[in-house]
Amino acid sequence: MDPLSITASIIAILQLTAKVGDCLRDAKDATTDCEQFTAEIKNLSNLLVALLSRVDESSQEPWHIEVSNLGSKDGIIYQYRIALEQLKDKVMVGHGGRKLAKILLWKYVKEDAAHILLKVERLKSLVQIAIQMDHLELSKANQSLFSSMHDSSQVIQTGVLALQTYQDRSRHLATMEWLSSADFPAQQWDHMQRREEETGIWFLNAPQFKDWIDGSDPVLFCPGIPGAGKTMMAAIVVDHLQKTIQNPEIGVSYLYCSYKRQEQQSTASLLAAILKQLVQDKFSIAKPVTMLYDKHEIGKTRPSADELFDVLKIVIKSYTKTYLVLDALDECADQELDRTQLLKLCFMLQQDTNLKLMATSRKISDIVDKFTGKPQLEVRADTADVKLYVKGQIARLPKCIQGDTDLQVRIADKIAEVIDGM
Repeated sequence: MDPLSITASIIAILQLTAKVGDCLRDAKDATTDCEQFTAEIKNLSNLLVALLSRVDESSQEPWHIEVSNLGSKDGIIYQYRIALEQLKDKVMVGHGGRKLAKILLWKYVKEDAAHILLKVERLKSLVQIAIQMDHLELSKANQSLFSSMHDSSQVIQTGVLALQTYQDRSRHLATMEWLSSADFPAQQWDHMQRREEETGIWFLNAPQFKDWIDGSDPVLFCPGIPGAGKTMMAAIVVDHLQKTIQNPEIGVSYLYCSYKRQEQQSTASLLAAILKQLVQDKFSIAKPVTMLYDKHEIGKTRPSADELFDVLKIVIKSYTKTYLVLDALDECADQELDRTQLLKLCFMLQQDTNLKLMATSRKISDIVDKFTGKPQLEVRADTADVKLYVKGQIARLPKCIQGDTDLQVRIADKIAEVIDGM
């Protein structure tokens, strides 16, 4: 199998991870080992999503070249993708993705999974280095890994310093996995895969948004009716921040709340997810989180919302500015108390840090009241966006429409007219 571009390889891995994970979750003989394996490949996917947002295939800068080497035929990303392909073929047989008999599924693939876990650990370390944009260290680590795979005797030459670096990074990864299992980066990637190009530009050009991102306004509230596209707009904003902010001293974090995941959306869980996003790529400011991990790991306990708040405040102060995009605040949790507490803590953080908060929500009175007097920008179905979306769906329409440009324009215009900014 020929190597793919680094972007295509990562996307393929994300898709393979989802397929393998779905199958293994249905395995009747699933054990703790099986659950650990699916968690490990999912955590690696989140790291790869973070790396994907930084990759520019056309760049000739040293960092981009070194990252591209990871996807070459001898690269660990290429090898990991091939291993996942082989595992996927084992857990799915027949046409149409028919699943293997579930009764002995895990037993059948357990040995393959063990070999893949070895690649997961190696790849995690390299991706962690890559995310920190250090091309020299990435080059050395990649060379060391390549040598170790071809001549084990060369591993000795890495020395005490390399071993210490590996141990530090391994501990950092363990801390991140303990801190939060939320998959918001994967959700962000999924949302952007469904975005029609050039949609949302009206929002990014709005004066209220510009004042929030570049001006002195610390809060931007973005209400909208159900179906107006609030989550997609939040994803577009996150993507815009990630692509336009090149300063490592500025942090970007985001939450996607959902009625379907309310058991994972306590105040403490959401604070932990924000914290993970801000320190995962910055090993240098993670010490307060590591100390929190050491405190709770012995007793296998979880930190309280107050503890996480205190650490989060320290971390945000390490940045010159931090953006937080909070989507679907109305879906935060069953209890109004949770979203009230989350907002209260965010506003408290703004008193001591340069935190910029953007929140989307349906127009629910208790939420709207909390943003009284603060800048607002309503999310609506923009006419230009609707036409772009309809244009992107033409391939799904009957062939008689696909071949009639005038009819396509009339359809798009009529739909936009009916929706009329709702």
